[in-house]
Amino acid sequence: MPVVGEPALPAGRYGDDRVFVCLVTDAEADSRRGVERHAAAVEKAGHPVVRVRLEDPFSLGGEVFRWEVAVAAAGSALGVHPFNQPDVELAKDLARRAMTRSHGREAPPPGSGVGVAADDAPALGAALQGWLTRTRPRDYLALQAYIAPSSGTGRALQALRRALSMRTGLATTLGYGPRFLHSTGQLHKGGPDEACILQLVDEPAPELEVPETDLSFGALVRAQALGDYQALLERGRRVLCVDLKDDPVSSIGKITEWVGA
Repeated sequence: MPVVGEPALPAGRYGDDRVFVCLVTDAEADSRRGVERHAAAVEKAGHPVVRVRLEDPFSLGGEVFRWEVAVAAAGSALGVHPFNQPDVELAKDLARRAMTRSHGREAPPPGSGVGVAADDAPALGAALQGWLTRTRPRDYLALQAYIAPSSGTGRALQALRRALSMRTGLATTLGYGPRFLHSTGQLHKGGPDEACILQLVDEPAPELEVPETDLSFGALVRAQALGDYQALLERGRRVLCVDLKDDPVSSIGKITEWVGA
């Protein structure tokens, strides 16, 4: 399971389920030294480190190809079809149904720790506690952010990732929805039951209409979030949905404060 863009932690805070890949070039000497120092520290802490030295940044294209072939080969060895995503299609079907029923405005179904509002501090704390209690060693935490990307939300989400990693020692992943469905969506639903998923949704504003339809883009995103949520439940995944309301940065900050307390 690839972990990309995770904030760096002290070497001793990582779990024992990591392999680190260090890609460096002779350019950007200061950045390279920082990366290599961290790689040396995690290696000293007992984690395996794979070092790949590139001639120049353009060599990254070859690395992309190398890892794509590796994924296909690993899938074949594991008996997993690397070019099929049946569970992603399930989420799409459920999203279409949500749009048909209520133009995508339907809230996540009720249940224990489901659809909790970030501005309800007692309920949020109880839901997060229940969610984290269900984690197991060697799990990973997947943050699914159905919110608009921005520098502010990016910083808030990275702070949340670091707080979760420091508290649990587990790997964290982050994807903006619905675009992450095309990269890790199948892994979340069809891979091993090792994902503990935090789905973050908000109230898109302003509501922009989809041309030549009676839908808005906000309704479309909500329907896709709901469809993926229901698909995760159908696959028995551990998932908590938090409604960030109309202030995602502040609401993510509240979650981070609770995690770090």
